[in-house]
Amino acid sequence: MEEIMILRGTVFSRVLEMDTGITIVGPNSFPAEGSRRVAYLLHGLCGRDSSWVDTSLLPVYAAAGNTLYILPDGVRSFYTDMAYGQRYFTYLTEELPSICQSLFHISARREDTAVLGCSMGGYGALKCALS
Repeated sequence: MEEIMILRGTVFSRVLEMDTGITIVGPNSFPAEGSRRVAYLLHGLCGRDSSWVDTSLLPVYAAAGNTLYILPDGVRSFYTDMAYGQRYFTYLTEELPSICQSLFHISARREDTAVLGCSMGGYGALKCALS
C-alpha cells in the first residue's frame, strides 16, 4: 500500500475575507505525467474540515487511488452565499479550486472532478453538481 499524505491547516480566502480550515488527503507521490483527479468532500452541519479523516476510512481509500481529496471547512453555511454573511458557495466553486490547482498537480477537467458530502455537505454537493 502506498503512503498517504494528510495536510491540515488554513488558507486565506479573499471571498470569505478570513482564514478558513482545509484538510488535504491523498497519495504521498505525484504522477510523473498528467494530473491527479480531485474530489471535494463536504462535511455535515456538526462537522469540520477534518471530520472525514477522523471518522471514516478515507485515508485507506486515498492511498489506493490517484485522487486528491480536498476537505474544506464549511462551518454551518450550507455551502451557500448568504445575503448578510459570507459567500461559501463562491468560495467552494470558484476560489477553492483555483487555490488547490495552484498548490497541487490536480486536473481542472470536469470529468476528473467530483464533489461529495453527507447531510449539510450532501446539500452543498448537490447544489454544486446542479449549478
